[in-house]
Amino acid sequence: SKRVQRAETMAATRMAADLDRASSADEVFGVFSAFRPLLDRAPVRRAAQRRQAELVDAVGRAVGELKDACTKRYEGGRAASLARHRDLPPLGGKVAWARQVERRLETQMERLQAVLGGGDAVDRHPRGRALKTTSDELLRHLDARPLYDAWLARWKKNCAAGETSSDTLLLRVRFRKDGAARLAVNFEADRVELFKEVAQLRWLGYRVPETIALVADEARERYPAAVALRAACRAYGVARAALAPGDEILLRP
Repeated sequence: SKRVQRAETMAATRMAADLDRASSADEVFGVFSAFRPLLDRAPVRRAAQRRQAELVDAVGRAVGELKDACTKRYEGGRAASLARHRDLPPLGGKVAWARQVERRLETQMERLQAVLGGGDAVDRHPRGRALKTTSDELLRHLDARPLYDAWLARWKKNCAAGETSSDTLLLRVRFRKDGAARLAVNFEADRVELFKEVAQLRWLGYRVPETIALVADEARERYPAAVALRAACRAYGVARAALAPGDEILLRP
């Protein structure tokens, strides 16, 4: 009817004016999001076409950058370096990075739908369909569940084999090949990584089995004492090495 046509023409005029005023890509995407329900109307679609190609190209560039980030190995990249700087454990850091890339991909797909319209409009658009296919492939590649399952299987195996049980004493006497005794801290390095992984994975929403969580909690409680004792043993070793043979009696209790 004429009333509907008049409303569509007014909407198209308003959209064209808003697009002219938009000074950044984010503002242009915002205009498309606001008029998204009307993009299947001919007047509105014509008003949008002059900026559609530009915005689809912007989404394509963003998806391309994310694809490059996924192609490179996380372990040797800048993201892994930043994770270590923030004291994130290996698995937890990689899962957090994957979640971040997933959110960025989802944002780009939402923008693509805002530009091309709802329903199956993205699938009908050749470039939009290709970008959606690429995004779906990247999301499958970013699925961190297999990594978590492998980590879980390893620690379940350790628990079943009794490898997590340890002497309650934090200090032990160990002997070198020459028979000399030395003090050593009874705290394995992988326990530090374990309690950090459990904390990070819980924060990310994973459910860690109670058997592994208990081992992690015990390691977290023992960790400060282990660090202090390791520093004390190191200082003792340095002091003993600096003494003359006849002065070793000074270090005896």
